[in-house]
Amino acid sequence: MKIKNTLLICFFISCFILPAYTLAGEKNYNVSGWIVPWDLEKGIDSLSKNSAVFDEINLFCYNFDENGNVLEAQSCKEKDLTAKLNTQKHCKLTLTIVNDVIASDGKAIRLKDPDVVHQILTDNNKKKQHLEQILSLVKKYNYAGVDIDYENINYSDRDLFTAFIKNLARALHTNNKILTVTVQPKIKEKTPDSLSVINWKEISAFADRINIMCYNFSSPVSGPGPIAPVDWLNQIIDFAEKEIPKEKIAVALALHGFDWSKTNTQSVTFNKAINKMVHFKSRLKWDISSQTPHFTYFEYGQKHEVWFENSASIASKLKVLKNRGIKNVAFWRLGQEDQKIYSLLLN
Repeated sequence: MKIKNTLLICFFISCFILPAYTLAGEKNYNVSGWIVPWDLEKGIDSLSKNSAVFDEINLFCYNFDENGNVLEAQSCKEKDLTAKLNTQKHCKLTLTIVNDVIASDGKAIRLKDPDVVHQILTDNNKKKQHLEQILSLVKKYNYAGVDIDYENINYSDRDLFTAFIKNLARALHTNNKILTVTVQPKIKEKTPDSLSVINWKEISAFADRINIMCYNFSSPVSGPGPIAPVDWLNQIIDFAEKEIPKEKIAVALALHGFDWSKTNTQSVTFNKAINKMVHFKSRLKWDISSQTPHFTYFEYGQKHEVWFENSASIASKLKVLKNRGIKNVAFWRLGQEDQKIYSLLLN
């Protein structure tokens, strides 16, 4: 994807040079959001329209090559402006590293790969090199900090991961940088073969914030249903409050949806969901229990069921956060959302 220079300049100016309008006393949340390399233009456009809302932007641009080295997405390399960023208090820029293994041609080999993390955590030389690579990127681009998103790690690496976070936090804090850790959701401490094995209590002693992925309750493998029902959200927060200091809890909310059919399931943006509903003349329904919009339609004789997030469903989740005293919210991801959600964050 080729990013136009003018668009990048707009991103630079809107987020880092032009002062946002004053929000003192008006913002109820510390807001962060991810921008992804496969949808950079839409993500940057959404940020430029709503830059005053955000306190932090996470660039989801870093993963691993086949040798375990940190790799920057090619589309993100094209925006050399990161080397010139002068981060403002209202809009810090951090790098997100995810444990996807990517080939030299840019094609994914393994997504959310536990083995690449295991190899680093169990080899002192590789672990030292990994820390050095992260710190080098932070220094090179003057990032405000790092967001670690290592998913599906082996249970045997649970304590090694905690030790890694401790060392990374120490190195970053020494340089006045922040560390967030993005974790998969859970409502209790799970069994050793679980996909969510990170020790929230232990890592929260070192990280500045824990981003909890409160979405994909229903997914392509589960069948149709809400992305993040409010009862489930409350259960996650119940567990989080036992493990993590409240000021370090960040609830990550998805802004997309899924279109399920018998033969295929696709992720859909808010606009795509609405366009499908209008095109097929479907009736929008509201699931009271989960506080989620949904509709059905038929195409080529096949039934489709679409559940997605809009401003009303996000408002219900923000109400949960407000009632629970949670001040940090993160959005996955910019560029696919109902733009009306931003008015909710300014009142």
